[in-house]
Amino acid sequence: MGIIAALVIGAVAGWLAGQIVRGAGFGLIGNIVIGILGAAFNRDSEKEMGFGDKMSLGPYTIVCQSFTEDENANASSQWAVIDVYRGDRKITTLYPERRVYKASNQPQTIPRIYPTFSEDFLFLSDVYLVYEGSNPDTGHPIIKFHLNPLVPWIWIGWLIMVFGTIVCLVPNAAAIRVTAPVRVPAVVPAGAGD
Repeated sequence: MGIIAALVIGAVAGWLAGQIVRGAGFGLIGNIVIGILGAAFNRDSEKEMGFGDKMSLGPYTIVCQSFTEDENANASSQWAVIDVYRGDRKITTLYPERRVYKASNQPQTIPRIYPTFSEDFLFLSDVYLVYEGSNPDTGHPIIKFHLNPLVPWIWIGWLIMVFGTIVCLVPNAAAIRVTAPVRVPAVVPAGAGD
């Protein structure tokens, strides 16, 4: 429900801004600019996390529930099971992962992203968790926790642009009256040219 409300508010704000500047596209540009300016408020923290360890960033707290390793014929992987809380309420569980492919010895980090539409409403954020690796001495995972506010507004601006394009492509249902010029034959006075 929160995403629908955000889209409606974004669409109304974009339409209203467009009316103010007479269709100059300020709504779309405004939403994209808000999203990009939000990057100045990005925060991150990195920590080695064992079972039950916590890390807080802004209103969010993550708790490491477990971590494990797996290996198959193609790759070895490590991942953590991390609960995300806002205040005392658990909102989701994320599974950041790191793989190392055997054929190329190439590592790949698979971050997990949680958009906070239902928690933050207008001041949307993205919670990113990245499995950076593990401490060779303890075996505990090193987790990087990112909180990127206002990033979802870039996507909302994109949705408004798509919606506006669709609206512009819909033909007008009202009949348009067009007057067409009619040729009138020239009247030649009698006796002219005799």
